[in-house]
Amino acid sequence: MYRDTEKFIELLNPHYNDAVNYCTALCYRHSLDDAKDLLQESLLKSLENISSLKEDSKFRSWLFTIITREYYNSHRRSFWKRFISTDAVPMPDIFDKASNNNDNNDDKDTLMKALEQLKPKER
Repeated sequence: MYRDTEKFIELLNPHYNDAVNYCTALCYRHSLDDAKDLLQESLLKSLENISSLKEDSKFRSWLFTIITREYYNSHRRSFWKRFISTDAVPMPDIFDKASNNNDNNDDKDTLMKALEQLKPKER
């Protein structure tokens, strides 16, 4: 691992400033912190996968491909967060009743009634 790290740093040095500029350009609509996060995630992923690099001469394109994919992945995640609520969804009263009952049959019946109220796709 130590040898891979040295190899990675050696290959990265001539391209580091270009990678920083590329991340900054990709994140120009966002913040400088997003660009720094993108660079950090990309460098970490490329360090972890340095053994998959076949030719040292292709390091630059390999690194920039990783940066581009990380950028798309991060924005894909943030895109879907707009549609998925992170707020706590209040539990229906029927589940409160189910948790307070001591009788297993009543719990099962209550659960079955709650499931019947769901649409088939949600079930």
